[in-house]
Amino acid sequence: METVQNKHSITLKDRSQMRIEGVTEVISFDELAVMLKTQCGDMAIEGKDLRIAVLEIDAGIVVLSGTVSGVYYYEPRNKEKSGLVKKLFR
Repeated sequence: METVQNKHSITLKDRSQMRIEGVTEVISFDELAVMLKTQCGDMAIEGKDLRIAVLEIDAGIVVLSGTVSGVYYYEPRNKEKSGLVKKLFR
């Protein structure tokens, strides 16, 4: 079994095939959106007719097909900051 390496990359060809490396988990997927956990934070891919063509979580690789219209990263929330903000606005 191959382990996930400490790297993250995406390759997009003609907006119709996307290879993502450094994936640690598939959160959810349907034909309009795929949500992934990567080594650089949570990632959302939006599009049309999206399909997971290759899924090798042990190797950290996901390959998607379909029409990609957007790629977004979400930073993990810092619990200390949200706790401080809550205390300020009580």
